[in-house]
Amino acid sequence: MAANYDRINLTVAKGRKSVIQAHAVTKGESVNGFINRAIDEAMERDKKGGAPDGD
Repeated sequence: MAANYDRINLTVAKGRKSVIQAHAVTKGESVNGFINRAIDEAMERDKKGGAPDGD
């Protein structure tokens, strides 16, 4: 795996892990698959200028 993948450690608030896992299951995904999809979708949205600016 180390030859083909980079590793990122993610820290979430206590209790959030189970919420993320439950959501991934409802989408038929692993937590890793869900997080990767969420990142890809956010990056694509950002390219199109659709990211919130915090205002």
